[in-house]
Amino acid sequence: MIAPDASSDRRVWAEPLLAGIVVSLIAEAKDAGWSGRLEYVVEMCAQEMTSSLGMTRQEIVQAVLRWAGELGEDLTREDVEKALAP
Repeated sequence: MIAPDASSDRRVWAEPLLAGIVVSLIAEAKDAGWSGRLEYVVEMCAQEMTSSLGMTRQEIVQAVLRWAGELGEDLTREDVEKALAP
């Protein structure tokens, strides 16, 4: 098991990286008319955020929305939840 400090250290650098990837993929999928080609990568990033970083689905949605704003992408909660839907 990973020590709590190591886990939070990992989250500090990994959350923005993974959330940024998800933001870019969702924005691209939205622009492409939700073709579904990018769903697998979004799912893998979300799984990593859940398993390695211990994030809940709601925390993932919040992180993606926060980083969408930071990256200047116009994503809604509906966009993010649609992309993260199983």
